[in-house]
Formats: sequence, structure tokens, C-alpha cells
Amino acid sequence: MRIGSGLLILWLIIGAIAAGSAGIYNGTIGSCTKASTVVVTILAGPLNYVGVNPKIDCKVRSPVSEDAPRRASWRGTPARTRGVHSTPARQASMGG
Repeated sequence: MRIGSGLLILWLIIGAIAAGSAGIYNGTIGSCTKASTVVVTILAGPLNYVGVNPKIDCKVRSPVSEDAPRRASWRGTPARTRGVHSTPARQASMGG
């Protein structure tokens, strides 16, 4: 158990050194892409020195503004229109 823990710690230390030598720590971590690349590079450990160059590209959707049209799904429809059907057969069965 101690040997496995020691090897794991050594693996992560080598990964952190490899990330530093590759210049990944330069600048601020202001995006999902940069943060995930740092983590994956550290996890790759010594593999970085044999040619593995892990990079992750995150695609984060921007929030929808209030002016944008809503999607026609049950989650996207406003609460006041949920369950309201405008078909004549439905209106007749509801007494309308």
C-alpha cells in the first residue's frame, strides 16, 4: 500500500513539473479550457516527457438573454401557457 501511494505521489509531482516546464502555468486560469488542460497534464505525469500532450477544449454555452425566443419544449415554455391547448376538440371537451 505504501509503495502504491508513493508511486502515485511521485507520478503527480512529475506531472506538475512537466506542466511547469511546458509553460502551462503562465498567465491566469480564466477559462475551462486552461484549467482542464492543467489538470489533465498533471494527471498524465511522466507520459508528458514521451510525447503525450493532453489538451482539453471546453465549449461552454453562453446564457440565453431574456430577449431571445424560447424553445418550444415543456421546460422552455412560460408557466402561464403550460397545459393550454388551443385545438377546438380540446376546448369543447373542457366546456370552452
